[in-house]
Amino acid sequence: MKHLHTFESYLNEANDLSYWKDYAEGHNQSPKWMNDEATTVSAVVALVDKCIKDWNSQASKEGTDRVSKPSEKHIGDLAMQYFKQFKTINGNVISAMIMQES
Repeated sequence: MKHLHTFESYLNEANDLSYWKDYAEGHNQSPKWMNDEATTVSAVVALVDKCIKDWNSQASKEGTDRVSKPSEKHIGDLAMQYFKQFKTINGNVISAMIMQES
């Protein structure tokens, strides 16, 4: 039974919003705009759209999966939850959410 608890924790890991804070710093390969903080609801919505468009553009070039419409909604909802809790979000966090969803 202990393994079930561990597996359940793994499945619920992304639901703990603080999990995503580790991704806020990004990495050296991130475009500069991904480090810019969104501090309003409208800025979050625009940033989610920009991150998804960037992901889909790269996916088209690399022949990998694009973000599906249901995934777009889930990522947007998760990004808004994160924003409501931490009052800021950046493209690095949203991109990590996209990677987790894909």
